[in-house]
Amino acid sequence: MSASIYSCSIIFLSVFLEALPFVLIGTIVSSLIEVFVSRDMIEKIGGRGVFSYLLMGLAGMVFPVCECAIVPIVRRLLRKGMPIGLALTFMLSVPIVNPIVLLSTYYAFPGDLFYPLMRGISGYIIAVVIGLFMNRRISREEVVGHEEIHRREISSVLVPLLSLHEEGCECEHCSDLNKRRGMKEVLRSILDHTSAELYTSGRYLILGVLIASLMQVYVPKKALFQVGTHPVLGISALMIFAFVLSLCSEADAFVAATFRGIFSPVAVLGFMVLGPMIDIKNILMLSRVFEKKALIKLVVMVSSLCFIFMFILGFFAV
Repeated sequence: MSASIYSCSIIFLSVFLEALPFVLIGTIVSSLIEVFVSRDMIEKIGGRGVFSYLLMGLAGMVFPVCECAIVPIVRRLLRKGMPIGLALTFMLSVPIVNPIVLLSTYYAFPGDLFYPLMRGISGYIIAVVIGLFMNRRISREEVVGHEEIHRREISSVLVPLLSLHEEGCECEHCSDLNKRRGMKEVLRSILDHTSAELYTSGRYLILGVLIASLMQVYVPKKALFQVGTHPVLGISALMIFAFVLSLCSEADAFVAATFRGIFSPVAVLGFMVLGPMIDIKNILMLSRVFEKKALIKLVVMVSSLCFIFMFILGFFAV
C-alpha cells in the first residue's frame, strides 16, 4: 500500500469514527421525536409577534433533529397554517441550534470554543433574520398545493432515496401507534425510524469524509492555503463545498475540522452554518414544499446572508 493511500485511509477512519457516535445519537433522538412528539405540540410554540421568531429560533434546544428530518415537519406546520416566516425560522435554526450538533462541534474542535459558540449564535441570528424578512416575500400561493406537479420535477432515482424524509412517516405501524401504544409497537417504530435516518445520514457522511480525506492528501496544501485564506474565495469555496456534500449537521463539524489551519476560521464556520440550512438534498425535499420561485428566493437569501455574516465576522475573528 502506498503512503498516500495509507494516509488517506487513516484520515478517513479517524474522522468517520469520531463522527459516527453523534450521527447515531442524532438519529435516535430524531426517531424518538417522530414517535412521541406530535405536530400539534410543535405548532403551539409559534405566535405572531417578533418574540415568537426569537423563541422559534431556539426550538432546536427542545427538538434536536437534523436537517434530514426537519423538512417534513415544516411541511405539516405550513399545512396547519403556521406563518411562513416562523416555519422558515424553525427549519433553518433547528439543525444548528441544538445540543447534539453543538456538542459534536465542541468535540470536533477540542479546546476551541469559537466554533461551537459562533456556530450556534450565527445560525440563530441568520435563521431569525431570514424568517422575519421572508415572511412577507413568500406568499401562501407559493407553498406547494399540488404535490404531483413537483414530484415529476425530481429525478425518479432520487425520489426513493429521499421519500422517507420527504413524506414523513405514514407507515401502518405508526398510524396504529396512535390507537395502541404497546411497548412492542413503540420499539418497532423507533428502530424503523432510526435505521432509515442512519441509512440516509450515513451515506452522506461517508461521501463527505472520503472527499475531505482525498483533498487533505492529494490536493497541494499551498493551493488550498492560497484559496482558504482569501477573505472571499475561502468562504465561497467552503460554502459551495457544504452545499454539494449535503452532510448531516451532527457530523459535518468533523469534516470541517480537517480544513482548520488551511482555510480561515470564518470559512470553516460558513461551511458548518450554510450546510444544515441549504444543500442539495434539502432543495430536493423543499421543492415539494415551495414553488420554484419561492425556493430560489430562499436559497439566494440564505446564501447571501450567510456569506455577508461570515465576511463581516472575518474582520473580528482571531
